[in-house]
Amino acid sequence: MLTNFIAIKRLKSLDPPHKGLRNALSQFSLLAGKTQYDNIDSVQRLKDLGSEVFHLLRDHTQTEEKFIWFKYIVPARRSSENKQVL
Repeated sequence: MLTNFIAIKRLKSLDPPHKGLRNALSQFSLLAGKTQYDNIDSVQRLKDLGSEVFHLLRDHTQTEEKFIWFKYIVPARRSSENKQVL
């Protein structure tokens, strides 16, 4: 049984931010693997990078919700729901 899948035109303007977020997450993951957890400076570097990455993710989420979700996703779902009522 198919779920309510909505085909939405891909917005290429989102590619650069998503690529940057993937890069930031990979850098964080790499540093987490290299961190010497018995060294306070090493842990602090990881903590600082983690704070920066999570700030970027939070900001990006808010931006997508404001400019993408409510502009494209919600109307597409409503349109899809109206078509299914027929």
